[in-house]
Amino acid sequence: MKLLQIVVRKLGAVLTGLGVLVLGLSTAEGAAGRADLAAQAYQSRLGHAFEYRLSADGSRVTRASGVLSDPTQGDRVDAARRFFSENGEMFGVDPDDVARAGSRILTSRNAVHVALTQTIDGIRVMGPSSYVHYDGSGRVVLLQNNFVPGKHPETEPKVNIEEATSRAVRMCSENGGTVTTSSPELVLHREGEELRLVYRVPAQVASTQPKYWLVLVDALNPNVVPLRLNMVLEATAKGTIYPENPAASSLTSVTFKNLKSPTSLSGAHVRTYNGNYQLSTPYSKEDVSKFTTASDSNGDYTFPVNDSAWGDHRFGEAMAYYHIDRAYGILASMGFKELRSQMPVFVNCADGADNAFYARAIFDSGFIATWVPLMLNPFAFDSDIFTHEYGHAVLDSIQPALIERSNDVYGAAYHEGWGDCVAAGLTGNPLGAEYAAIDRKVGVWMGRSADNSNRYPGNVVHPMAGFSEPHYAGMIVSGAFWNLYKAIGTRALQTFLDANYLLDGTENFFGIRDAAVQAAEERDKDAVKRAFAAHGISGPDRGNPAKVEILDVYASGSANSREEMKRSTFRRGEAIMVAIDARIQGTAPGYYFYGNLTITPNSEEIITSPEFYPPSIEAVNGVRSHLKSFPYLVYFIGLNQRAPLGTYELKFEGHLEGTKLAFTRSWKITIVE
Repeated sequence: MKLLQIVVRKLGAVLTGLGVLVLGLSTAEGAAGRADLAAQAYQSRLGHAFEYRLSADGSRVTRASGVLSDPTQGDRVDAARRFFSENGEMFGVDPDDVARAGSRILTSRNAVHVALTQTIDGIRVMGPSSYVHYDGSGRVVLLQNNFVPGKHPETEPKVNIEEATSRAVRMCSENGGTVTTSSPELVLHREGEELRLVYRVPAQVASTQPKYWLVLVDALNPNVVPLRLNMVLEATAKGTIYPENPAASSLTSVTFKNLKSPTSLSGAHVRTYNGNYQLSTPYSKEDVSKFTTASDSNGDYTFPVNDSAWGDHRFGEAMAYYHIDRAYGILASMGFKELRSQMPVFVNCADGADNAFYARAIFDSGFIATWVPLMLNPFAFDSDIFTHEYGHAVLDSIQPALIERSNDVYGAAYHEGWGDCVAAGLTGNPLGAEYAAIDRKVGVWMGRSADNSNRYPGNVVHPMAGFSEPHYAGMIVSGAFWNLYKAIGTRALQTFLDANYLLDGTENFFGIRDAAVQAAEERDKDAVKRAFAAHGISGPDRGNPAKVEILDVYASGSANSREEMKRSTFRRGEAIMVAIDARIQGTAPGYYFYGNLTITPNSEEIITSPEFYPPSIEAVNGVRSHLKSFPYLVYFIGLNQRAPLGTYELKFEGHLEGTKLAFTRSWKITIVE
């Protein structure tokens, strides 16, 4: 036992420097930080060790797992606050910050999960909350600490709400579509180790794709260019549906459950809306009234599906209602208690693309939409389309921070992987969209299979695209799920569902693995580890150990030669690209450069909508510059045709996700006729 303790201590001393997992007692050599000492002291009081992870600077424990407390009595939210406050030195938190935090409580099958969202001067800190997770006995078994310590940012806005809304509308109106906004919220946005006061403005746009944006408008400095983020992820009666799709099953008569009335496909958990191959996806509640919902006075939703126009358009509604209501019922039996209101599902939307998606917009629950495909088979005929998109809604209702995460691929990749897990787990078939993803012209299936051999890190980056793509990267997760499904059956879906409640929204694939291991029944934990290891997720999370040298930050434009890409003079109406030259070693895939751009002096007439463009800013090893290969292009900015002539100063405050890298560069450009 003595020898084992020494080995663990030395291992801990090495790993602590990387900001990763610490087992039991750590840092035997060298001076331990206060948080580390506090964690050791707490373990001594408990009488046993637990696993914990220190922040990169060692100032606080950011994650702890194991049996962390005795059974808790009384209100779980109050108990969670006490647990943080009484161990403030270990977690690096101020008890007053804990007391002011907003709270949310979730319950899963055998657990209670308390989220504490930091607020400063009454303003919410945007991003991942802190979580205290209790098992069925009331013991704390997992804690995730996302409090930002010691920060006193400015919280009095200098830009008013009307100005912020106007700027958000301008950022979304480049193609002339009508823009509507939801109520702006003043929040503190995390940027590296700092907090910035911004207005969070959800916006919906008619006639452009994607239609649903989240715009962050600086509340202190009107010269900071707003950031625009894409928010799209893409009673009883009888009737006839495909249990899966025409490729895998035959038409089957079923009972439609949980309808409010047998005369309409509107139920407790789902309501269908039909675009009838004419209406585009709605962007406001006023648009919803134009859609129809299938009805039948006899409660019979049997529709023909065999003519050249793919049959009665209402058949897609029958498929949508049945499969989403069934998915809700199965997941509810596993302990899922969110999304108790109607999920709106729009079918046969005439948006002119092969697409289906979930969007957190218009309705409190968000909504699902399927479009009339151009090249592929009808999406409304395939259950996988509906259950995959419903998977997005389920995950978003449990851990909303994932969908707003834009600085790496892993939030979106897990969303896509989990959607594939839901579709495969509900049918027992690993082939996703087995019918819908067939190219009608050549007869080739273009979908994804959970039964795959994709591995981390090699299969995070799409081989054809050259950058990490969420659907492709997500196959690593769905592959691990399918390995587990083959080993333990439907308990695999239960394990992943339970794991979702243990996420704080910051996880990469190693964090997903850790949550699944912790959520699994004791008999399944080794199977979970093997399933992830088969896809390259094994050992400790190394995070992003990149070594980065920023060589230059500058304005770039389209040019005939690389030397001409770095420019200082631009004409009205031209596009400016904010470019970074960098030398990088040892980076993990899927992490992006990001930051704020300030233009001084600024004017409402200088720019059109800025684009934050992840594929061009994913850090890769080697040198990228305007002279060698291609630079990292962070923003694409269109100069207005009426932009005032003159000289402007541009300042970029940048970060690389997954690292502590922060850099600032300033330079000047001139706008000419």
